[in-house]
Amino acid sequence: MSPKLARCMVNLSHIKEDQLLLDPFCGTGGILIEGAMIGTKLIGSDINWKMKNGTLINLDYCSDIDYCNICENDFEAHHIDVRELKLYKKVDAVVTDPPYGISTSTGGEKSGKIFHQFLESIDYNMKENAYLCIAHPHYLDIDPFLNELGFKLLERHKIKMHKSLTRIISVIKKTN
Repeated sequence: MSPKLARCMVNLSHIKEDQLLLDPFCGTGGILIEGAMIGTKLIGSDINWKMKNGTLINLDYCSDIDYCNICENDFEAHHIDVRELKLYKKVDAVVTDPPYGISTSTGGEKSGKIFHQFLESIDYNMKENAYLCIAHPHYLDIDPFLNELGFKLLERHKIKMHKSLTRIISVIKKTN
């Protein structure tokens, strides 16, 4: 994901300085780095331990340079499947780009199943009225999952990536 799109998604999540931002599919931390640049506290997780380690390396590097508004106590990353993630502290916003099998592995799972299970499990980790900004492919309709799980769609934006993929950015609010 480009840094500009990552920053756009962070901004769409309504996160503010010193609030807690979660990316449960953090990869090497691009979304979290953009959150760091506006002064949020950060939690990342990834099912792939190499990706989680890459996030920590990148955030540690950012904490050493001037343009990032982060110190090493403001971030953490976990090697865990999002379906098992149970944080001690609820987050103010979730910004993420789950895998959907184009350039990232889904571990053999269908992307629809990943998104449904993600939405089922992430609710536990979010504060009431927290925002979720999520990227998903145009061919995956997440609206039935949102309705079933008590999330409210606030806005949706389409970005044509290439001939076979339009990425949808959905801004969602936890309503329960």
